[in-house]
Amino acid sequence: MPQVYSWFMATHKVSVAAGLAGYLLLIVEMSGLGVLLRPLLAPTTALVLLWYGLYFGILGRDAAEVASDRMVRPQLQRRNRNRNRNADA
Repeated sequence: MPQVYSWFMATHKVSVAAGLAGYLLLIVEMSGLGVLLRPLLAPTTALVLLWYGLYFGILGRDAAEVASDRMVRPQLQRRNRNRNRNADA
């Protein structure tokens, strides 16, 4: 796997983990068990983790799309040039 894609895969995994942790903490807060976690975590930790997981997940997805489009564009231009040469011959 190219190094570019492994970077995006790593950021995707971290974003999913943060979003999932935030979601689970939010469920714990909503069920009333958040009182047990208050000495360890602030009450807003669940929302912050959920927000950053979603934000960086979407940002990473969009950045990967832009990067892949930029990598493919020169290949398509080269292919179209070769087709035009073959059609002229």
